[in-house]
Amino acid sequence: GFSSSLVLPQLLCENGNAEKMYDFLLNESKPSWLYQVNQGATAVWESMEGIQPDGSIAMCSFIQMAYCSIGNWMMEGMAGISAAKPGFTTIRIHPHYTDRLDYVDASYLSQQGEIACRWAHTEAGRELRLGIPANTTAEVFLEGASIHTAKADNGDVNALEGLSQIYEEQNGLLLGLGSGEYAFSWDVAAQ
Repeated sequence: GFSSSLVLPQLLCENGNAEKMYDFLLNESKPSWLYQVNQGATAVWESMEGIQPDGSIAMCSFIQMAYCSIGNWMMEGMAGISAAKPGFTTIRIHPHYTDRLDYVDASYLSQQGEIACRWAHTEAGRELRLGIPANTTAEVFLEGASIHTAKADNGDVNALEGLSQIYEEQNGLLLGLGSGEYAFSWDVAAQ
C-alpha cells in the first residue's frame, strides 16, 4: 500500500532502480500519485481506488492521515539533499538522475542554513550546482563522473578550493567539500 512509500524509494535507489521510482512518481494512470493529483486530490487518499476513471467514487477517506511521503523522496532522491549527520552538520548530496526531466532545482532550509542543489542535463553531459551553508561539510556524489571527466567551475576538480577528499568509485566520483558555492560538469558518455 501507500505506506511502502516510506521505504520503497530508498530501497529502489540503493539497488540501482531509481528509474522505477521515477515511474512511481510520474505515472498518471490509476493507481498512482499523479492520478490522484489529476483527480483534484490535495491530500493522500485512504485508497488509490478512491475515484475511478469513469468518475465513480469508492467508500474511502480522501484526507487520510497516512504515514507516507513522496515529497521526502523528491528532496532526498531527485534533488539528492539529505543529512549525513544529525542536524545537517554534514550534508549528503547524491541526486538520482533521469532522462525524463531536464533539470531539478531544490533548496532546503536546515538548522545550518540554506542547502541548494540544481542538476541539469546539458549537451555535453551533466552539471551540478551546489550551495553548502557555513559551518558544514558535504559528501557529494557525481554519478557517472570520473577524475578525468569532472570539471569544477570549468577547471580541474583536484584544484578546487574547499575540496577535502576525492575518491573515484565504481559509479562515479565522491567529493568531500566545505561550505561554499560550487559548480561541476562532466561528460557521462566519456567514462
